[in-house]
Amino acid sequence: MRKTKAIPYTEREREQLQRLTRSRNTAHKVVLRSRIALKKMEGLSQEAIAEQLGTSRVTVRLWQKRYQSGGIQALLKDAPRSGRIPQLPAEKEKEIIEATLHSTPADAACRSSSMKY
Repeated sequence: MRKTKAIPYTEREREQLQRLTRSRNTAHKVVLRSRIALKKMEGLSQEAIAEQLGTSRVTVRLWQKRYQSGGIQALLKDAPRSGRIPQLPAEKEKEIIEATLHSTPADAACRSSSMKY
């Protein structure tokens, strides 16, 4: 098994990562990320870690970098994603909400929000 330079860590960090991997309440993705960090602390190569954990080298590299830049907290959260682009401008959305809440359509017999089913 090929060894490389181990990432620097404190004993407290190592204990926290081990606790995460053993906890029954930790999400599987966080357990995998923690195991990646622990294996890198042992000085294993990305290839060896990927093989042992059944994941890709790209995944190992990603979480190794995230751990080195943000510590354990970086392993606990996914990076924010862009999400869906709003179809309406915020001002138009506000107008629609205001009109819906504070006016009655001209041809309506009653407000639908006051109807009982």
